[in-house]
Amino acid sequence: MYTGSHSADTAVQLAPATDTWWDGLLSDSRSVVCQLATEPVLPIAELRRRATEHAARLAISPEVDAELLTPLWDGLSELLEVAEERSELHALTHIVVRYFTSGEDDDLASAFGLDDDIEVFNAAILAAGLTHLEIS
Repeated sequence: MYTGSHSADTAVQLAPATDTWWDGLLSDSRSVVCQLATEPVLPIAELRRRATEHAARLAISPEVDAELLTPLWDGLSELLEVAEERSELHALTHIVVRYFTSGEDDDLASAFGLDDDIEVFNAAILAAGLTHLEIS
């Protein structure tokens, strides 16, 4: 379920600074997302590795709701696949994966630990026009 590796992609700018997809985030995640947007964009292979390792750690934790983790992991996996083919999604994918894997939020703190990750994921994929990946 949590395996796979792929080649790196090149970094690109997703959108002008005045047009950010994260402006509509409702949670406290917006400030973290803004910070992640200033990082150098990691290669897709590295993003996949980090996401896979984090998802595997979460999957064995009794505190994590598998009904939230499974669709989030499936969506992240597909987003990573699409970003390999569509370089304009690389920066967006970087932010989403880095948010998921960052220590800025505690995914194990409560039953709602993945809610903010899903909010960030949904905002990003909607901005990218990948509405079929939206997690409800």
